[in-house]
Amino acid sequence: MDRLSAFKIAASLQGCTPKAALTGMMSKHIVSLYDMCYSSLLQFDLEQWDEKITDCINYLILLKALIKEEQAYGSH
Repeated sequence: MDRLSAFKIAASLQGCTPKAALTGMMSKHIVSLYDMCYSSLLQFDLEQWDEKITDCINYLILLKALIKEEQAYGSH
């Protein structure tokens, strides 16, 4: 089972690299985190912060996996 297949399939559909597809998907989570950080009207509980931060961390870990695989197999 290829745990990175979703990014590879998305890349194929979009005509880009798996890394670019991943960062496109990750941008939704980054924007959400920005919205929380810059919100002056709303307060967020620790559970909400944890969810958004964990989402971003997970995408960065997946990006690292794509980079390692790319370097190991010489694909771009």
